[in-house]
Amino acid sequence: MSSSTSIPLTSQVGGHAGVRSSADGAQIIKPCLPAERAFYETVIHAQDPAFALLAKHVPRFYGVAPAEADGGKDEYLLAPRPAIASLRLGLILENLSHAFTRPNILDIKLGTVLYDEHASEEKKQRMIKSAKETTSFDTGVRITGFQVYDTTTQSSINIPKDYGRALKVAQLPEAMARFFPIKTPLVALSSPTPEQEEYFPGGPTQLEPSPAGTPPALLLPVLRGILGAIREIRTAIAGTELRMVGGSVLIIYEGDPTVLARALDAHEEAIIENVTEQSIQGKEEAKETITTLVGAVADPAAAQPSARDGIIPAYAVKLIDFAHTKVEQGIGQDEGVVLGLDTTISLLEGRIKEVEEVLGSVTSVV
Repeated sequence: MSSSTSIPLTSQVGGHAGVRSSADGAQIIKPCLPAERAFYETVIHAQDPAFALLAKHVPRFYGVAPAEADGGKDEYLLAPRPAIASLRLGLILENLSHAFTRPNILDIKLGTVLYDEHASEEKKQRMIKSAKETTSFDTGVRITGFQVYDTTTQSSINIPKDYGRALKVAQLPEAMARFFPIKTPLVALSSPTPEQEEYFPGGPTQLEPSPAGTPPALLLPVLRGILGAIREIRTAIAGTELRMVGGSVLIIYEGDPTVLARALDAHEEAIIENVTEQSIQGKEEAKETITTLVGAVADPAAAQPSARDGIIPAYAVKLIDFAHTKVEQGIGQDEGVVLGLDTTISLLEGRIKEVEEVLGSVTSVV
């Protein structure tokens, strides 16, 4: 795939401009710095044993190709990024949103350190200030943008970076509730700051019930599956020696309830067939062990099939953006990124509890 046969990516919610998609949408060309290309080629493509678990949770890497010039600035360096034309190459990666019909996409920036080791002292101080003014410094996460499919209007609602920058730590559960909406949300919203007024029209103090939300019976297994994947990513990061500046965890799930229901059914059948084929137990017994569909599987990565696997995906969770990732023996785990993953786990656990309460109230009424 070359830039001449590619088109601009339309489903991007974070990161730098210049990412392009193949004509069929299955792959993207992402402008890259040498460090990111080296990360994929030496750690992922070479299947370094030390990174075997982590490799399961990054996009599939297909090689490099000419990339479009963007001439943009790099958030983590002082100088403007070189035009991609001067770099000449971009990464060819799987398009994680391609297999979804109506993808809901959330980009969570990880880490407490927002500057590269090559940044100037002035840049370091500026980025430290930025981290302290957002949720990054205290929690290791910053919501960089997301889109959610509105089943009422049959269109996607895009929330830009400014929303995440304006969030306070106490408001992170609100953002999680907005990305995982249900028909009768329980999470109350605090009064918006002036910066947030754009995203909270009229200044509501609580989320209004919405017919556009995902039914709780479908949302719950998705949340449990995503939580399992994040926990495994946390284990992988804690067991590797690296520093990741500007990296994100990308969360995608199907926004069309009808398609999502089919995807969950397909996952359940695939799990049951796998168990049966291994002669561990009969199909009916296997069903009893799968209490939460994809959320109960031992290997969360296995529950994230792509179109290539021939199974409709219900969700996908991947680490992305390794332009400033350094792998080096002796430096230990990245504590800021681990903190961010712990925060994400806590937020997901909180949302699961809320969805369980809604589902319980609906069941009791019925």
